[in-house]
This record gives sequence, structure tokens and C-alpha cells, in this order.
Amino acid sequence: MWYVHDFFETETNSAENKYKSVKVREAFNCMEETSAIIAFYQYSGSIGGGSVVNSHERKESEWNWKSIVPGSLSEDLWKIACGKK
Repeated sequence: MWYVHDFFETETNSAENKYKSVKVREAFNCMEETSAIIAFYQYSGSIGGGSVVNSHERKESEWNWKSIVPGSLSEDLWKIACGKK
């Protein structure tokens, strides 16, 4: 599932690139109640606008599955992806 996160203030990554938003692809395992960030793109503008200043896509063998944290954005997305109420 893809989602976009907008920041109130400009962020700076480890390469000193400034970005205002990030587009993230997150995978979900409905049975195990886990998720993994599998790709991200950092954008210079709001809501995925402007240019891409940094990106990374992971191969499936590199996915780092983590337990869904109650009350988190990942939990909300997991519920949508897995058809939970």
C-alpha cells in the first residue's frame, strides 16, 4: 500500500537533502499482524510535489517485518489492507 506523509517543517536526510514530503510503500502480513517498509521517495515539495531528493526500494529478501503497533498509522493501514474493522 502506498501513502504520502507531509511534514509541517522541512526535513533533512543523512545526505543533507531537504524534503517536505515522503511517499512510502508498506507491505502487510495480515495473518502475522506485521508490516514492512519496502520503498520510499522523499520529495522537495508538499504532497509528493517537486523533485525526488532521495529514494530507496528494497528487494523482498531485505524486507524487515515488524509487529503492528496499536494506535499507529501502520495499524490503521493494516486494518484497511486486511479488511479489519
